[in-house]
Amino acid sequence: MYATLALVMGVVHFLEDLSDKDNAPGRIVMEFLVIVIGLGVFLPLLGMFFCWVRKGWWDRFGRKENWNRILTAFVALYIVVLPPILAFPFLFIFKNPCSEDIWLVWASFFLFVSLTATVESVWLLVKRRRQLEELNSQLLRSHEMAKYQALMNQLNPHFLFNSLNVLSYMVHKDPMGAERFIEELSKIYRYILQLNEAYLVPLEKELDFIKSYVYLQKIRYGNNLIFESSIDSESIKKNIPPLTLEVLVENAIKHNALSESRPLRIRLQAKGKTLYVRNNIQIRNERVEKSTQVGLKNLKDKFLILEAPSPEFFIENDTFIAKIPLLDPEI
Repeated sequence: MYATLALVMGVVHFLEDLSDKDNAPGRIVMEFLVIVIGLGVFLPLLGMFFCWVRKGWWDRFGRKENWNRILTAFVALYIVVLPPILAFPFLFIFKNPCSEDIWLVWASFFLFVSLTATVESVWLLVKRRRQLEELNSQLLRSHEMAKYQALMNQLNPHFLFNSLNVLSYMVHKDPMGAERFIEELSKIYRYILQLNEAYLVPLEKELDFIKSYVYLQKIRYGNNLIFESSIDSESIKKNIPPLTLEVLVENAIKHNALSESRPLRIRLQAKGKTLYVRNNIQIRNERVEKSTQVGLKNLKDKFLILEAPSPEFFIENDTFIAKIPLLDPEI
């Protein structure tokens, strides 16, 4: 389309010059070539530029300041570089400047292009701004919902009820153990209350929290539950969305059978920027699949809110494996 437009403009100008007997044939041909080649090159480049912007490159290079630099450089290239190149044959070969008509064509076309580029730029900026505002609003709502859901899960009446039942029993049968139980229970709720609006927490703190959580569960299940962790010095410095480990450990305990002959083994292992949480599969009932998927989806949503790599979940050799990305503090 752009090449056709350039050809049409060139033919029109060619016919106008041809009707003027004062114009030399060489000038007429050269002005025709200037319009056809110049516009035939520039217009397709302009079209490619706007297609490049529309097709998502904005998200990669599209900060407002970068986009303005690109547009400025593009227009500057057109103004500074292209006219001298096209004028070279007239000024140094034919020793005769172009007619006023061709410069009028260039000036008119430049004004048209400038206006088009300005309107297109404003439209894209307004559209992108609205998209970002909508995205930010969605992320804020999602964060609040995820935070609320996470707190509700942790303050689940069943968990608290079971813990208080165990504590009531221990107060009479094992006062020393009851004191430790209260200490670990207080650590759990202190950790939850201190989260406030944190998007990320150090893996070290999350690990301390889950150890307290597992301690309370082991009081209930005894040797039927085995918990192991192996975290290297590099991974311990990374961050993780709060309560991530609780979701995985709770799912493992809730949806698997625990017995002395077949204990549930939960193992945490971190390598570099990845945390692996494994547990042997000992299905308790038929509703596990659906219920587990809800918990895992909520966990994925946390990472989605942070625009971080998504966790992966899969089964291998009768073992459920959660592959959790560990994040840098500055994410």
